[in-house]
Amino acid sequence: MGCGAHISSTWFVSLLVSLPQSYLIIILGFALCGLSISVSKALLVAVVDALFSHFIHQYPLWFGFHTLFFVTVSVAACYILTRHGLLKIMAAILAGTIVAAALQSVYVPLSFTASHTTVMDLPSRPWLVVLIYIPEPIIMVILYHLVKKYGFQIMNNKAETY
Repeated sequence: MGCGAHISSTWFVSLLVSLPQSYLIIILGFALCGLSISVSKALLVAVVDALFSHFIHQYPLWFGFHTLFFVTVSVAACYILTRHGLLKIMAAILAGTIVAAALQSVYVPLSFTASHTTVMDLPSRPWLVVLIYIPEPIIMVILYHLVKKYGFQIMNNKAETY
């Protein structure tokens, strides 16, 4: 995921944005699809995602390719670790990714307006990426707890922890 510009990812952006974002996308997506994943496995996948993200953001790829790599790595890692069905995992990762993208489509433009910055400012100010990201994990944690509390699911799957 990301804000859309080529950003040479620094270690603190990977640690403070990519890692929690990956973790939240995974747990929210799995919850929405009625699948479970242990905290340790979700965290392991998030670490792998953050490492891949750190390196892939060093290259100026077309818009959306970073997200495509994230989804591919996440699906593969979750499949290896959980052995849930591949299509179920794809649905879960895509569901979490869509929620994150929808949130970003709302709060990122508002953040740029409030800070009088643009996407072109991000490569020279990587700390701005971290500041702009702050609303997303807060909202995603709230959504995750609401999904778990009310049992909201977009798919009907038997939840099992592997």
